[in-house]
Amino acid sequence: MQKTLVVVGTILITVLLILEACAPAQTSTLPSTSAPMASTSEDIEWLATVITSEAGSVYEKGNWVRCTDEERASVGWTVLNRFRSGTFGQTIKEVVTATGQYAHKQEPTSEIREFAKKLLEGGIPDATGGATYFFSPVSMPKEGEPTAGFDTGGGLHSVTGVDKKVYFPSWTNTMAYAGDLRNVRQAYFMFYRTETPAPPAPEVSQPAPKNIIKMTIGELVSFNSQQAGKRGDYSGKIIQTLGEVKTRQSTQKGYVITFKPYYEKVNLIFEKEPSSVKVGQRIAVRGQWAGGTYESGYDLVNCVLVSPVKVSAEDLYADFQTNAIAAELKYKTEIVQIRGEVSIIQRNAVLGGIEVWLVGDKEGGSLRLRFGSEWESSIAGLKVGQVIGANGEFDTSYGAQIILTFSECSLLE
Repeated sequence: MQKTLVVVGTILITVLLILEACAPAQTSTLPSTSAPMASTSEDIEWLATVITSEAGSVYEKGNWVRCTDEERASVGWTVLNRFRSGTFGQTIKEVVTATGQYAHKQEPTSEIREFAKKLLEGGIPDATGGATYFFSPVSMPKEGEPTAGFDTGGGLHSVTGVDKKVYFPSWTNTMAYAGDLRNVRQAYFMFYRTETPAPPAPEVSQPAPKNIIKMTIGELVSFNSQQAGKRGDYSGKIIQTLGEVKTRQSTQKGYVITFKPYYEKVNLIFEKEPSSVKVGQRIAVRGQWAGGTYESGYDLVNCVLVSPVKVSAEDLYADFQTNAIAAELKYKTEIVQIRGEVSIIQRNAVLGGIEVWLVGDKEGGSLRLRFGSEWESSIAGLKVGQVIGANGEFDTSYGAQIILTFSECSLLE
């Protein structure tokens, strides 16, 4: 599928030039690097035009706000990285004017021309690590909004600075997010790069339960005083948790993936990058508790991904019939890969969302799988009696005829 860059240009209107011209000159805070490129005045002009059109200013809280130097540099580097690859065009102009890729109608100011020249001369480093694509979450449809005309194949994700979940374009599924960049607002700019796939992070064997502490991400960052008092007892312990990936980036500590369920965050520190993990994906992880603070987050070090627990609907149901308490502990903080026969497909009028029920046993026991609205079109193609596979996270069990509920579900192909 051809990748189409979703650009900020849809929200940059003609007043941008006036506002940019009125913006006070600022000295760049970006460090220098030595990687000059041969360039012409035409190259400078086209690069400056893209930076002005895509990252001159953004509309924030009722006002036009000047983009940061880091935002401008990152946008400019996507152009330079495309040019260097040789697959997007043979000149800066060809890269910029390729159909449907960059906005390039705004006249640059002298300040931005100088900025573009500095980029081409190697005076500003590439903080994106080689990004060739970016998009603006605020310009994409939000959860519950019409999606006609937009590429929404990347699904719904939470984004810092946007109140509702945002649809991502499909090409984000196959590229690596550059991570949270200094002075780059995620709501307006998210950068992606193509990477040679690395070997996946090692999957862990199942140690004896006494060797690990299974905690939901909510329990791990709980403000409850009793829970907070236990944190000191975690030192050196192996903790397993589960959550949604908010950011991923390389740091001096190692490769860091963050969960951020509330106001606090958990930093998952890997020795090697788990290249298969994407922003917005839900993963189970084990790591060694290393403490932390409210401001910096709580660290799990020497992290490894935990592979999904594969089980049939019938066997899973039998586990709960045998001993519900033991089964809850067994499946807590696990991505559970379930395969079973569909018995009911419906909307939940009370809780919202879409439900697919699987047969648990012949006596009427069931597994209820809860899906978000982004799965509506896929679920519309299912039929009662069909055998499907899905990933889910154990939520609750209740009733004499046990009904097991799994949330945050996703269909398997």
